[in-house]
Amino acid sequence: MTADSAPPEAYRGDQALARLLADAGSRLDAAGVRDLIAGVLAAPEGGDPDAWMDLVASARNPALSGQLRALRDELSAAYADGLGEGQWTATQVRALRAELARRGLVGFILPRGDEHQGEYVPPRAERLAWLTGFTGSAGLAIVLADRAAIFTDGRYTLQVRTQVDTALFEVRHLIDEPPADWLATAASRGARIGFDPWLHTADGLTRFRAAAARAGAELIACEANPVDAVWSNQPAAPVAPIIPHERQFSGRDSADKRADLSAQLVRDGFAAAVISAPDAIAWLLNVRGGDVPHSPLPLSFALLHKDGAVDWFVDPRKLAPSLAAHLGNRIRIEPPDRFGPALDALGRAEARVLADAATAAAWITERLEKAGAEVTRGQDPCA
Repeated sequence: MTADSAPPEAYRGDQALARLLADAGSRLDAAGVRDLIAGVLAAPEGGDPDAWMDLVASARNPALSGQLRALRDELSAAYADGLGEGQWTATQVRALRAELARRGLVGFILPRGDEHQGEYVPPRAERLAWLTGFTGSAGLAIVLADRAAIFTDGRYTLQVRTQVDTALFEVRHLIDEPPADWLATAASRGARIGFDPWLHTADGLTRFRAAAARAGAELIACEANPVDAVWSNQPAAPVAPIIPHERQFSGRDSADKRADLSAQLVRDGFAAAVISAPDAIAWLLNVRGGDVPHSPLPLSFALLHKDGAVDWFVDPRKLAPSLAAHLGNRIRIEPPDRFGPALDALGRAEARVLADAATAAAWITERLEKAGAEVTRGQDPCA
């Protein structure tokens, strides 16, 4: 850059922000802050709108706080939730069908839940709403090459017909007309129908596999969700601060809870338990977060070992500075991309592992089994 060519405004702003971050001893640079804000904007608004700034620098000053607040305001429009009213047209369905065809698939099964099978999900996981317009808390859609259906329960009989284009989707009852039964009659022989193994439990897939077999079709696990591939303005994964939940509120230390549960694992012959429900992890570790609406929960996964140690797979950007001392050295923080290799390690050890049948994604249980683990589908011990 020459002396007489002024840098663009955004570049000058990042330079100033970088200096403030360095002075505050932040672990992030200006680009890292922008990525963090994308996740902050995708999380529900908490009681303290500036609490997320502690994830940037615990020793921030008024100048840094002001710049961070301004940057968040600047980026808020760019990271809108992508669920704008009135955008539900045939365009989404057409784009999904084109993506399926590119992958050699003729259909896709899309539940409303997220990777934790939760009722409350972050905006990024509102795939059913993006595809169909339906915003209720329970539902599922099946899109085939020439027809599609959406299934909801009795709470949403009126809402679904108001929000969904019935020229695109047949409206069916989730209980009285199970999706698996519809698939068994609607799928054509030889059809390859995709699913995201993160969004189904193993037990739930058993019914769909049986239905596909009755139709002479086949279910295919998708390595990446095809809806994500065509959702151009999909929100970022949420990044809300995770904070300690003190004993005066929890009533028991995390170490006491883990000791009880580890004794239970030893008694029942398990080497480890997969903890995939966000409320179970919040209870076990005595932490609270803000990644989903209406509940103070952090989204993450954990492995509780029979010796009481925990491997916690969580976005490190969420960890408030006060959390390390609260957790102690028996809770090991790992980035989310280490979860799969940790499951593989249990498999190589031929470990006996407990996984909750209601909340453990098929991706988890099938990866464990493929690696050589003995998986028992039961109840989360935290329950």
